[in-house]
Amino acid sequence: MIEGQDPRALAAVLDVDPAFAERVQHAAGDISAADALDRAAKDLPFARPTPDREESSSYGVRIDPFTRRPAFHSGLDFPGGRLSPIAATGPGVVSFVGQRSGYGNTVEIDHGGGLKTRYGHLATVAVHVGEHVAVGQRVGGMGSTGRSTGTHLHYEVWLNGRPMNPERYLKAGTYVREAG
Repeated sequence: MIEGQDPRALAAVLDVDPAFAERVQHAAGDISAADALDRAAKDLPFARPTPDREESSSYGVRIDPFTRRPAFHSGLDFPGGRLSPIAATGPGVVSFVGQRSGYGNTVEIDHGGGLKTRYGHLATVAVHVGEHVAVGQRVGGMGSTGRSTGTHLHYEVWLNGRPMNPERYLKAGTYVREAG
């Protein structure tokens, strides 16, 4: 492969000067890195789980609506109408469907590499365990099951068993889409 060789060798093969050959090598490396990033981004949960961009509660410490005391909120809440469609934010395999304490009806998707997403408080579920899902595929309908004060989606991102701030993934997805 020429790109790993000395720029002088590439210059001889291409019949160009060594400085130009070096620029070609750098450009090829940049394109290769961009392609690898694009492929990786397609496998990450970068899409939005609801069409509405509004969020009603953020990740981190907040006043718990039930206890009225500060408590850690491990996801983002998206308001919407009952049965509004909830979409997979990235491709993966459904690893859990059922009731989770506090979450009510829940769907969890394993995206590989220790990355999972969780969709809680659903009124309906449209997938089953073991099903391969695509980004944007409907996983359920918005509801208010579990420990909920009203119809909304509670959305979480987990990495190696620890909750992560989903906002970072959504912002990265917006950046990748704008750059592409």
